[in-house]
Parts: sequence; C-alpha cells; structure tokens
Amino acid sequence: AGRRDRPPGAGAGAARGAAGATAAATGAGTVAVFDSGLGSLSVIRRIRLAAPAASILYLADTVNYPYGTKPPAELRRIVAGRIRLLRDRFRPDVVVVGSITPTLLFPDLLGGPVVGVAPPLRRAALATRTGHVGVLATRAVVEGGLLKGPAAAPGVPPGVRLHPIDASPLVDLVESGAFLDDGDACAGRLAELGPVLAERRIDSVALSSTHLPFLADRLAEALPGVRLADPGEDAAEAVRRRIGGGDGGGRPARMRVLASGDPARLAKRLRRLGVREAVRRLAG
Repeated sequence: AGRRDRPPGAGAGAARGAAGATAAATGAGTVAVFDSGLGSLSVIRRIRLAAPAASILYLADTVNYPYGTKPPAELRRIVAGRIRLLRDRFRPDVVVVGSITPTLLFPDLLGGPVVGVAPPLRRAALATRTGHVGVLATRAVVEGGLLKGPAAAPGVPPGVRLHPIDASPLVDLVESGAFLDDGDACAGRLAELGPVLAERRIDSVALSSTHLPFLADRLAEALPGVRLADPGEDAAEAVRRRIGGGDGGGRPARMRVLASGDPARLAKRLRRLGVREAVRRLAG
C-alpha cells in the first residue's frame, strides 16, 4: 500500500507530550504557520495577540504560490507534504495551515495539533442586520462551491444568505505589494465592491482569504458601515486553547522565517511590511 498523505499523528512519544504540557501551562510553545505567500502574516498577528509568548515559525511557500488556483490533487500533495515536513523537522506544538482554500478542501488533514483557517462566516453572520453577508474569497473557493450547504457554514443562522464574491484581484494586490505602492489601483479595485454590496444589501463581510486583512483599513474606508470579520481570530483562539495564552514569564517571543522560493525577494517584501527577521531558504 502507498503512503497516505495524512500528517503524522499527535501521539509521538512521551517527550513530545511533556513538552506540550509545558507549552499549555505557559503559552510559550512553538507554532508553525504556513501558506503560499504573505497571508500567514495576518494570522500570525492574531496568534501573537492570543498567545504572546509563542515562538513562531513562518514558512512562506512561495515556490507554490498561489495555493488558490492549484488543482485539488496537486494542492493536497503540497499541503500534506508541508505539514509533514514542518512536524517532522521542527516539532512544533501546533501547525497552522494559514490558507483558507486547503482548509476547506482537505478537512481530513486537520485536527489535533494541525489547525486550519476557515472563513469567518459565523462572526460575519452575527454582525449582519440585513441578513446578507458577503464572502470575499479566492476564485477556487467561489467557483468550487466550497461555501454551499449548512455543512460549509456551521453556526450561520438559516435566515442569513451568503454571497460569495471572487476577491482574487485583491489577493494579488497584497501578494504583489501593489497595495503599498499603487494607491489608485487599490482604490479602484475596492470601489468596484461598493455597488456589488449595495445591490445585494450586504452589510457584513467575511474576509475569506488570509491576505485580505492587510486591506482592512482600506476596505473600511471604501465601504462605510460594512462590518468586517477577520479569518485569523478563530485560528488564533484554537492555538491559544492548545498552548495557553500566558505571557511566558515575560520572555520575548521570536519568529523564524523560511521561504521555499527566493529568500532575498521575500525579505524585501517583508521589510516593507515591517518584518525585519532574517529569511532563510527551506532545505528539501
């Protein structure tokens, strides 16, 4: 029989169990977060608020960007392989799949110490007054029908209608850095959303790509009165439940950054976002 692409199980011996117990007591565990680019940073920001003592290992899998347009079989192979590599090589307490598309496509790869980032549908649904919620997501999520049916939207009241909207151009604005350089292009893209939301009576939006929180301030300005739900909040809470939320006795948390593609190129983009850590190439 061939090797299954499910990540290794949580029970990998007494040493890991003891380390996990210590992490849960202090909140000072290690959390590995990965996606195909910059989106993980918005999740890391939320994790640092929920578990400030956690050490972060951030893998930007840029050689496989973008996850959101990959055929499912190829994406499954990539994501399962990254989970396995991170767990086997770095032994983190938690691995966070910092991308919504694989979280929705492959729920069987999640569980225990492996956490996904799901669309914040329930948060957005609780905030709507009109009963209409916009779901800004990648083309793969929208066209793949991954948001249809009650199983895809747990906790969303039956009377709330979800409106999936392809936000791939906004994701590209973030990943390319154009949202920092080209204010006119960014404003133009965001202005296109206004009439769409108004026509559908949408007053609450689930940001259903981890790239989109980078645009939260611009979205709030372009869409006054529309409530925005961040996809990283629930994932950060899941991390806090596993490792605790203490301050780790005041020890400063650190972040290691790895890139599967060009480290220098990623480092340049990260510096523009205020991330100064050195970037090392992922071996293997």
